Amino acid sequence: MQSETLKILPKEMHLQDSLPFFIQKSVTPKNFPLHRHEFFEIELILSGEGYCNINGHNHRIKKNHYLFFTPADFHDIILTSDEPLVAYNIIFSTSLLWREICALLPLKLHIAELTDENAACLQHVCQYMLSNFQSRSPNLQFIMKSGVELCLLHFADAAQNMEISTSYPQDMSVALSFIYDNFTKGIARNDVAAALHISPLYFSRLFHEKMGVTFQTFLLDLRLEFARKLLSSEDITVYAAAHESGFNSASYFSSVYTKKFGHPPNITRAKKV
Repeated sequence: MQSETLKILPKEMHLQDSLPFFIQKSVTPKNFPLHRHEFFEIELILSGEGYCNINGHNHRIKKNHYLFFTPADFHDIILTSDEPLVAYNIIFSTSLLWREICALLPLKLHIAELTDENAACLQHVCQYMLSNFQSRSPNLQFIMKSGVELCLLHFADAAQNMEISTSYPQDMSVALSFIYDNFTKGIARNDVAAALHISPLYFSRLFHEKMGVTFQTFLLDLRLEFARKLLSSEDITVYAAAHESGFNSASYFSSVYTKKFGHPPNITRAKKV
């Protein structure tokens, strides 16, 4: 499978520094190949049925299902009926979101089912966002920000009702949202600490206490797991995989990759499906 296929998006579906939000109402009439995004995404299924492979795990999707993806997640869509999959797709960066909202994000949960009442509420929110997005309302940034935050609150509530552990301490979600938004870039401990408005030393102690590993170890593992997905899914060189995963040195990447997975990255690339 070619890298270009995995990254396929409508030309207009991208984020800008001036407006880190995008919304569309999509109609998927056939299977959609494995792909990834360089942003967060939420998807509200309006009709249709199928399966979504998320990081190697299949999940059934249907009306009122609510999907949430981070920039580290790979996913596809496999339809199980002749009916197309209709959904609202919202993509965003967490940079402008209210910190208290980010603190609620269940970053390890990718799918939840909404009640009819909550789904209807979110449909109205999405319709309002889409209308203003298409008309380029002068208040668009505020409308999109508020709408995304409300959508994320609904997802967090659905996760809580499901009583599913997200694997991450809730009070770390703000830091983790920033890390997921920027892990492929040259971020460091000081950048995350600055985003949280705390000292780097205090951030290091807090992160280690809550997560059980150092920030550097967590970031390295996140980048390596992402690189492994790239190499096993895309027609991509080891050098390109290292660069797209946030590594400045291909030789260092090969060394730490081999140490973590027990074989060099070119072996993973050779075994890709």
